[in-house]
Amino acid sequence: MSSAESVGGGSSPEQLRELIASLSSRNQVESPFGALDFFDGVPLPGTVSKVYDALDLMRGIEVFLNAVPGASLVAMRRGLRTSGVSSARTIGYTEPRANSRSLFLTPNTETTYGTTVLDLREWGPTVIEAPPQSLCVVDDFWFRYVADTGIARPGQRRGR
Repeated sequence: MSSAESVGGGSSPEQLRELIASLSSRNQVESPFGALDFFDGVPLPGTVSKVYDALDLMRGIEVFLNAVPGASLVAMRRGLRTSGVSSARTIGYTEPRANSRSLFLTPNTETTYGTTVLDLREWGPTVIEAPPQSLCVVDDFWFRYVADTGIARPGQRRGR
């Protein structure tokens, strides 16, 4: 029995060529970064370079997007300092509620917002005394949750 018969099960040479072609890797693949060229499934040097450039671009975009919260807080802190909110003893707030003049990204116009920036490195441990019946949250400089204060703080049964 020939090897063609054992592999192809009695297939004709044309059928075997078609079978092999269907199992083979393509020599060129289109991508958003252009054509990627291969030989026997192995990327050619130009393709390797193009793929590394694409990975560098994607990583650069990821780094930029991850830095947006920090950049936003730097601008917010600068704005608060300009308006006189320069220590944890001072809070900037919307009076009586947020409106279209508020410099917030997406304020709820039925809510009064108060904000300040804490610098624990400079001031050391800081006690936050929330106004009565307030719902407050503490985030870090990257908008990651740290703690609740006010009616949602631990140990309070209100708001559940």
